[in-house]
Amino acid sequence: MKLSICIVTWNTKDLLKKCLLSVYKYPPKCEFEVFVADNNSPDGTADMIEKEFPQVALIRNRENLGFATANNQEFALAEGRYFLILNPDTEVFEGSIDILIDFLDKNKDAGMVAPKLLNSDGSLQRSCMGFPTLGAMAMRQLFIEAIVPTNPISKKYLMSDFKHDRTTEVDQPMGACLLVRKDIIDKIGPFDSGYYMFFDEVDLCFRIKKAGWKIFFTPSSEVMHHGGTAVKKWSPFRLSRIWTSSRNHYFKKHYGNFALFALYCVDLLKALIILLVVYVVYRFFRLFF
Repeated sequence: MKLSICIVTWNTKDLLKKCLLSVYKYPPKCEFEVFVADNNSPDGTADMIEKEFPQVALIRNRENLGFATANNQEFALAEGRYFLILNPDTEVFEGSIDILIDFLDKNKDAGMVAPKLLNSDGSLQRSCMGFPTLGAMAMRQLFIEAIVPTNPISKKYLMSDFKHDRTTEVDQPMGACLLVRKDIIDKIGPFDSGYYMFFDEVDLCFRIKKAGWKIFFTPSSEVMHHGGTAVKKWSPFRLSRIWTSSRNHYFKKHYGNFALFALYCVDLLKALIILLVVYVVYRFFRLFF
C-alpha cells in the first residue's frame, strides 16, 4: 500500500519546513510519496524544498493557482491508494498518519477521515461543521450568528455542541488534514478548479457524501494546525471577495440560480444594514459632538 501526501503552499516557508520535518520524523509505516505544489511563493519556499528536502516531488507554479487547482496537479501525479491532503501550516505527531490509514482500512464505507486539530498551544481547534445552507449563510451575513450564536440554524451549521471527543460521522471537517481514497477521487473527480480558495473542500465533501460514502472525524489521531498563516497576509477586502465568489459558486452549483438570487438579496440587505449603522453613528456624533 502506498500513500500520497499532497501539500499546497504559498509564502509559508518556515511553517512548511516544520511540516515536512514532522512528516519525515513521524512517517507512516507504509510506502509514501510527498508532493508540494508551490504557488509562486516570494519567500523562497521552492528553493528551500529543493535544497533541504530533495526527496519531495516539487511542482513550481509560475503564478498563484489557488488551493484547488494546485492540489489537482498533485492528484494527477499521485500513485497512492490514499491521498493525504495536508496544509503547510500543520505538524503531525507519532502515529497521526497511521491511525487515519488504519481507519480507512477498517471502515470500508468511509470515503474520508479527518483527525482532531490542535492549536499552536495544544488546545482544541474546532474543525467540524455541517454543510452550509441558505439559512446559515443568512445568519452569518446579517450578523445574527455573531449576535445570537445559540440560534438553532447557526448551532447546527457550526456544530456548536460537538466536543470533538468521539469518532463520529460528519459533513465537512476542516481541510487542514484529510485522508481520502484515490478511488473516490477517480470516480467523482478532484477538486473543482472553479474555487480559488474557500468552499473547495466543502464541495469535495458534499460530492463524496452524495456519491454514497461516509466522512468521519476521529480524535484518535491528532495534528497541530497553526492556522490561517498565509491568508493573514492578504487584505480583508480581497479575502471577502474571494470568499463571496466561492460561496456563490458552491450554491449555484448545488442548488441552482434561485439559491444564488437569494444570496444576492441577503448581501444587499447586509449592505443596507451597514449603511444604516454608519448613518446612525454619523448622526449621533453630529448631534452630540
